[in-house]
Amino acid sequence: MELVDRLDDPLLPLLFWLPALWGGGVMVLIGVFRTTAHPTLGVALVVVGTAAGLLASFWTILMPVLGLTLVVLTLLNTEGQNILNTEGQNIIPVHRDA
Repeated sequence: MELVDRLDDPLLPLLFWLPALWGGGVMVLIGVFRTTAHPTLGVALVVVGTAAGLLASFWTILMPVLGLTLVVLTLLNTEGQNILNTEGQNIIPVHRDA
């Protein structure tokens, strides 16, 4: 919807809106579905896609709240999986009940 409002603008702002909104949305969708197979890649895509989408719609109240909620829920969803950094240590601690 936001992009439709910007179609009357000159070409230069449209070159920002299209990749920010659609590209961010595509990254979020791919990241959400990749968190089970590749947790680190999935979380990274969700975070980057959310940031790209928020750049284009940061003045709204609902989008930043929904974007941050999505990032937190994605991180909580991958908490039980091993997300390893380069040293082989968990970035997100894994809590296992005995």
